[in-house]
Amino acid sequence: SNDIAKFRSYSDVPLIAHGIIPITLDLKGKPEDWLLSGRMLLERGVYLGYITDIGLPRDKTRLINIEAQGKKDRININKFSVDMAGINLLNVSGTIDRLKSSKPVFRNFHIKTNTENPMTTNVFNPSIGSVLSNGNENFFSTGIFKIDLKLDGYVNSPDIVGNINFQDVTIPVYQTYIQFLNLNFADKGGKISVRNLKIGESIMNIEATLDSKLGSPLCISGLQILAPVINIDEITKIVPQMSGHEPATMPPVVITSGSLSAGEMIIRDLITNNIRAAFTFTPDWLLSIPRISFNATDGTAQGKISYNIKTT
Repeated sequence: SNDIAKFRSYSDVPLIAHGIIPITLDLKGKPEDWLLSGRMLLERGVYLGYITDIGLPRDKTRLINIEAQGKKDRININKFSVDMAGINLLNVSGTIDRLKSSKPVFRNFHIKTNTENPMTTNVFNPSIGSVLSNGNENFFSTGIFKIDLKLDGYVNSPDIVGNINFQDVTIPVYQTYIQFLNLNFADKGGKISVRNLKIGESIMNIEATLDSKLGSPLCISGLQILAPVINIDEITKIVPQMSGHEPATMPPVVITSGSLSAGEMIIRDLITNNIRAAFTFTPDWLLSIPRISFNATDGTAQGKISYNIKTT
């Protein structure tokens, strides 16, 4: 950690480390044509941070290996692997080109978790908990995570093919459970499927389409929500808390078209039944429902609703 402290003056957001971190590097060649082989070992209790903790539980040994080749403004990653407690978790390979330009490019860049030993979501607790939960290191209590993606194109908006999958995910502090979530990316776009999503007392199944080029915010279309019960009042109290501070300037997702079919919905303390609605969610946090029909205590009603999740 003392050696790492020497590099802090080179970054606006310094590296933070605790403990002894053995790093072995073998670098051969010239600046325009080089070979790199390296490994970094984080023993139990040792951690390394940049902006936030670089993930993985501190109570287990973590090993990172890299083998790479660089030529001019390109780097070929032959192998980048992450192991924990002697078990391989993640492997990365591929090329990043045009490094000296303002728009670096992925070429056949592959990210994949170990098929036989899928990652548990709690490996993300040190990093995600510090960002979304004020340092709560038990952000996820259960869950399985799998990824198998190939990326090509600009690094800031690559074309993506493959899958990201979560199963049996529990986030206790936000009263959230996800039985199954799958993101499938193909050449012409992506599909998201969510089964048995519970937030508080709300229960939902979700299908949607998203662009194969991921950006911020994430743009979703054709969103379909089927819910036996959905409590909008409760959800809007939980969602802004997820960052551990005030909501961001822009939401993480934008919904260009969506539909809702719910047996019961609670919004602004009004309990409604048999709800059918079309809606959008804009970058200014505005949930617009131009068409909604439902049954309430006084009979059947139709109307429209505008609801600013950030300010209401």
